[in-house]
Amino acid sequence: MRITVFGSTGKAGKEVIKQALERGFSIAAFARSPQKMGLAHPNLTVIHGELTDLASLETAIRGADCVISLLGPSGKVQDTALSDGVRRIISIMETCGVRRLIQK
Repeated sequence: MRITVFGSTGKAGKEVIKQALERGFSIAAFARSPQKMGLAHPNLTVIHGELTDLASLETAIRGADCVISLLGPSGKVQDTALSDGVRRIISIMETCGVRRLIQK
């Protein structure tokens, strides 16, 4: 199974990735700051991008069996960047035929 994880550099994201890798899954971890991953594994691919970058979103999502979103604000919300990003993720999932979304 191939899983795409958004919010991959946070505590929950890293734990989800760690557990999925232990179970033998392939992971595409989408990260705005890949250097924060701190994980390396043959079944882990880190995709650098922003939620506004449609090409990198599609790269992360295409071929996935499931998308897990652990996205959340790191402070007071002052704009719609996260909700807009989730809309883009869902739109690309539809385009790529990915039907499973787990969102915290």
